[in-house]
This record gives sequence, structure tokens and C-alpha cells, in this order.
Amino acid sequence: MTIGEKYIPTQDKVVWYSDDGTMLYGWQNIDGKVYYFDKVTGKMTVGQKNIGGHWYLFDSKGVMQRGFQYISYQNKTVYYNKDGWMLYGHQLINGKKYYFNTITGAKE
Repeated sequence: MTIGEKYIPTQDKVVWYSDDGTMLYGWQNIDGKVYYFDKVTGKMTVGQKNIGGHWYLFDSKGVMQRGFQYISYQNKTVYYNKDGWMLYGHQLINGKKYYFNTITGAKE
């Protein structure tokens, strides 16, 4: 029985199997880190993804990111709150005021 992370080359996806061998789907907290697995295919999410109307960022290992993040291919810095949502407009973060573009989320 497979447990943990597994790459399935024929489908070019990474999935995760729980301790009882079942594939995980949706939001998962694994060893204190937050991941999102496609609800249909179980594919681990990497990069930016809109889920439920909010933009999230997942690193190359699938871990949800928080705080200031630089998106190099879009040449912008954005901010993800404690829930992982990208923030827009005027924000007060750690006592400091910031403005994030209301469309792109880029810090201005």
C-alpha cells in the first residue's frame, strides 16, 4: 500500500495517499503545512490557483504560501493573508500601510 506523496508519470501528477491508503482531495493539512489537491483528479496544486473566488499561491512542493511573495514571471510582489488569500486595495500589515492593485494584487 502506498502512503504519502507519489508521482504518477502516466498522468503527470503528484498525489498524496493517507495512512489508510486512500487518495486525498481538496484542502489538506499535512505535518502542519496546507496543501490543495484537485477535487476530481487528486493532483497536488503548485503555482497560483483561484479556489472559491480567492487567489492562492503554492510552492513547487505544493505548500500554500503566506505573507509577501514575489511572482517573478509576472514581475510583481503580492501579499497572502493568514488564510492564504491574495489581498487587494488598502491594507494594514504589521502596523504598516500598503496598497495592492485592485485587479492584479501587485504592491504599488
